[in-house]
Amino acid sequence: FNLDRADFDEDCLALGARLEKASAFETATRDFAATARRSARLYEDVFEATGGHYPGINAASMYLLAGDKARSEQLARRVLNESLGGQASDAEDAYYRGATQAEAHLLLGDTRAMRRAFSAARDCDPGNNIALATSLQQMRLVARALGEKDSIFAGMQPGRPVHYAGHIFSLGAEPGQVSAAAESALAQQIDRALGEINAGPGFGALAAGADILIAEAILRRGGSLNVVLPVPVRVF
Repeated sequence: FNLDRADFDEDCLALGARLEKASAFETATRDFAATARRSARLYEDVFEATGGHYPGINAASMYLLAGDKARSEQLARRVLNESLGGQASDAEDAYYRGATQAEAHLLLGDTRAMRRAFSAARDCDPGNNIALATSLQQMRLVARALGEKDSIFAGMQPGRPVHYAGHIFSLGAEPGQVSAAAESALAQQIDRALGEINAGPGFGALAAGADILIAEAILRRGGSLNVVLPVPVRVF
């Protein structure tokens, strides 16, 4: 499709590099470094043509994974110093600018600066778990290549999607009912349980009782609530 000639669109220009990167992660170990280097060179060509932070940081990371740490650090410094000016076009663009800074800091061995930049990036586009997971996936590969422990990413993971279903109950003192005090204690237990698994978006129904408590707990955590009902809303 001649997308490599679409000099008006950075994403199109970088598609070949992106495909080489995908190939590198699917190839045999003995061929990985060569394929990763091809991807790095293609990303670098786009970076030189556009100055964009996306091809720049990918070139830096792929050079590292190909075994060229010196070239990786040179490009990471350039990305930090040259390509992050100007205003972001939207929340997602602001996120990726910050995530690029975080990845560049990681490539340069500054894990504290990486965490600060990544936290600021998350604040730019809260709830964009797809972007967050994609960034963390690549940074984990970089961290392994640098010999860093995975613990440097503690607390940075997006919330895990959860499906919930609970018992139906009503408030009261009759058999099968739950007292207000017991309901309050149960809500606290639910909060703790969701925290232990780092719960994010929730999927479930809204029957009386536990479903309601869990749904409320998900909302308290800032997660998105995705209600699935067995019948149309009016009927329900």
